[in-house]
Amino acid sequence: MPRLLLYRQLITLLWLAWALYWIVSAANSKTTRRRESLGSRLAHILPLVLGGVLLAGNALPWRGLHDRLWPRSLAAYWIGVVLLPPGSPSRCGRACTSAGTGAARSRSRKATS
Repeated sequence: MPRLLLYRQLITLLWLAWALYWIVSAANSKTTRRRESLGSRLAHILPLVLGGVLLAGNALPWRGLHDRLWPRSLAAYWIGVVLLPPGSPSRCGRACTSAGTGAARSRSRKATS
């Protein structure tokens, strides 16, 4: 029974560790100088919310959303556990790593000159 509990909670713990890292990194970043437009913000937020609703909902509108891509197996689980942490930094991209350094701004100036 304890091993089953570990399997159920391991992915959640990895996501919580990533969220904690993100919060700590955000606390050390510079303040925003320029806000994005409402249209740009909605173009990002609406698909994100739709994805969350589809993932969280039980009554999904299309039958294909209920199907698994791979059969449930211990190997598939551990492949997911191994791939999750290296993929987490790539979700925030360069913004997380260069937000407080100004590196992205200096790269764009060099490209235009």
